[in-house]
Amino acid sequence: MSEEEKKGFKIVDRRRFDMEGEEREGADQEDKPRPDIAAAETPAARPAPAQPAPAQPAPAAEADDGGDEPDPADREATALFLGFLNSLAQQCAMHLGLMPYPSGHRELNLEAARDTIDILAVLGQKTKGNLSAEEDKFLKGLMHELRMTFLEVGRKVQAAAGPPGPGPGPKM
Repeated sequence: MSEEEKKGFKIVDRRRFDMEGEEREGADQEDKPRPDIAAAETPAARPAPAQPAPAQPAPAAEADDGGDEPDPADREATALFLGFLNSLAQQCAMHLGLMPYPSGHRELNLEAARDTIDILAVLGQKTKGNLSAEEDKFLKGLMHELRMTFLEVGRKVQAAAGPPGPGPGPKM
């Protein structure tokens, strides 16, 4: 067995800038597009079966004006933004009791779910005009799915509570 095999793994610093904020040597080679960011989905990022799957972004359409590919930095930024939106959607699903929290327990917190949906709405409002068509479509679809799921869970909670009982009438 070689020395490298005994170590088990190798850590490679792929950051573009060093600790002083200077661009590192060879950074150009490391700026390759990372399709694994947008395409890969870790088991923790997969929605639970009971949760409606958020709309997946459509593949970016190629421009017909010369076949220029999108800038790799733009693709990475889009992938990061979509990942951020997915993390907020998962947080909302946890608040709705559709997914367990990282600790393993499930909890229904409609107020926190509503707050998360409102955060997505504010994000949509504040980024209006600055998102790509793919990002805009994904955000709108995600907000629609979460709102519909919120309403469905709210209806189920009301139905489980049952109609109000006859209780004491007004005092005369």
